[in-house]
Amino acid sequence: MSAVFFKKGEKKNISKHFTTIEFQCKCSYPECIDQMVEQELLNRLEKIREEVKLPIKINSGFRCTPYQKHLRDTKASTVVAKKSQHELGAACDAACSMPYDDYLKVCEKYFTAIGFGKTFLHLDTRAGKFRWNY
Repeated sequence: MSAVFFKKGEKKNISKHFTTIEFQCKCSYPECIDQMVEQELLNRLEKIREEVKLPIKINSGFRCTPYQKHLRDTKASTVVAKKSQHELGAACDAACSMPYDDYLKVCEKYFTAIGFGKTFLHLDTRAGKFRWNY
């Protein structure tokens, strides 16, 4: 899979509607510099964005390994994978200001791996149908 690589803090457009800032790791670790996002993830998000005609807010994109470990160790969520798709640049937690069920229906056209949060959906590019709740 091809990916877009960038440095943390670098702001550039990586698709029609998304920038690197939206996908950068939310940690404060000084060693967390190199970031990435799969091109396939961006392509699918763009299709959703075009269909819903509303902004999509990326709550969490790329996560460095130390940050993922921190989330797991502190039990920041009930669902924190040992090797997250976020670490691979293949996932995001995304929200849209339309009714949740309508947003889900659109996302299901483009993603089969979906996690259900109260106000967002985890979307990742894995093949196969995966479903879980946060």
